[in-house]
Amino acid sequence: MPYNKQGEDGKFQPRYDPDEFVAAVEARDFPTTADVADVVDCPHRTALHHLNQLEGDGRLASRTIGPAKVWRVADDTTPEATSQDTSDVETNC
Repeated sequence: MPYNKQGEDGKFQPRYDPDEFVAAVEARDFPTTADVADVVDCPHRTALHHLNQLEGDGRLASRTIGPAKVWRVADDTTPEATSQDTSDVETNC
């Protein structure tokens, strides 16, 4: 994986921008990890790593269909938007 040197601390950072992976997922209907790797032009394992990170951040969602993992942009729903209003429910304590 190509790296770009960043700063005087000598640490290396990957050159792939997470937004590249999100854009690649948005560009196709249910792309596989291999599809995303082709669009971003990176190794399959690198794509999977970044896609899993984006899923953990809540930006992407995945589903396994047969041997393939397919990706989509995560819904913008929040717990507040999806929770039921329970203010009119009586409780018997």
